[in-house]
Amino acid sequence: MSDVTRILDRVQQGEAKAAEELLPLVYSELRKLAAHKLSHEAPGQTLQPTALVHKAWLRLVGTGEDQNWNGRGHFFGAAAEAMRRILVENARRKQRIKCGGGWVLADFTPAVQLLLSNSPVSLEVRIETRHAIGSRILGCERNGTIRRLKPRTTQPAFSMKISILSGLAALMARSLIAADLTPKDVVTASAKKLGEQTNYTWTATVVVPDDAPFKPGLTKGKTEKEGFATVSLGFFDNQLQVVLKGSKTVTTSEDGSWKTLEELDQQEGPGRFLGILVRGIKRPADEAAGIVSFTKELKKDGDVYSSVLTEEGAKALQTFKMPGGDSMAVNDAKGSARFWIKDGVLTKYEFKLKGLLKFGDNEFPNDRTTTVEIRDVNNTKVEVPEAAKKKLS
Repeated sequence: MSDVTRILDRVQQGEAKAAEELLPLVYSELRKLAAHKLSHEAPGQTLQPTALVHKAWLRLVGTGEDQNWNGRGHFFGAAAEAMRRILVENARRKQRIKCGGGWVLADFTPAVQLLLSNSPVSLEVRIETRHAIGSRILGCERNGTIRRLKPRTTQPAFSMKISILSGLAALMARSLIAADLTPKDVVTASAKKLGEQTNYTWTATVVVPDDAPFKPGLTKGKTEKEGFATVSLGFFDNQLQVVLKGSKTVTTSEDGSWKTLEELDQQEGPGRFLGILVRGIKRPADEAAGIVSFTKELKKDGDVYSSVLTEEGAKALQTFKMPGGDSMAVNDAKGSARFWIKDGVLTKYEFKLKGLLKFGDNEFPNDRTTTVEIRDVNNTKVEVPEAAKKKLS
């Protein structure tokens, strides 16, 4: 386990000094990440890499909220997402100032024409709100264009008069919300909403080339919100059982007894490899959120959101947590991801990864496609063996 991973574990446990020890170890990479993000911004960006790092750092460890990072790769993915949001918010703030204190010219012509095509109606919107400098009045004409009128001084009041089909207001509201969310925001929110469900079941299939030395079997899992998760997965000729609770994990070993990851780290051969494999297990809501943070530019096609992954993301998703701090490297890393959403909740996702995994002097090709499907949301019962509960306590 690397120094960064150890300190991240301590940060998650709430140790105040851990964050101070973490910053010097990750600052250089965070600054490179910030410079990379800023290099893709439009001309006129005044934010500097150092300032972006500091703002992102405060969001990552300065909120006072519990953090849950599944290792180094997840941490840097969260940092990248924090920087992206900061840059988006910065751009929106500049746009509001440029447009005059937050009034934005919006064109609802298509939406209005859709509802007015059969029955002409009038729309009159009058809003008077007390301000230090007076009130502003918005007028909406039949062509659907909202225009800003001159401020005028009024008595303290708030009144609104609307005469329109009720469906028009709803349609406008949906248009505003959709316009404000990026595809990445939508997919991130769908993964978060999945994690907020009471429970759910999932299956994960991994497809690898025929000549691959290790062929993972079908993985089946059940999880409950802020509770246990049980996972069954194929490991060579064995079917292993895994139970997760918070940051703790136990699994059945080759002899059928329950072992902690720390106990597996002390073994050699299959037992040690088993520990590496089990460390990669995540609940779909958490795994999908991490993958979304590694996407370059998500695009929507029908019901599917897809994107290639950044090189950093493809490397992180192929980097295993090695016991004892052993090193590994990933070269020529590439990847892509797709997400399916229904009623705002993630229902399925797929990610493809390619790369050359290097352990010491040995290098192995990696080419796999993982598909995860979610079902029985809020209709799943999670049953945990007593022996596993005892081992986790």
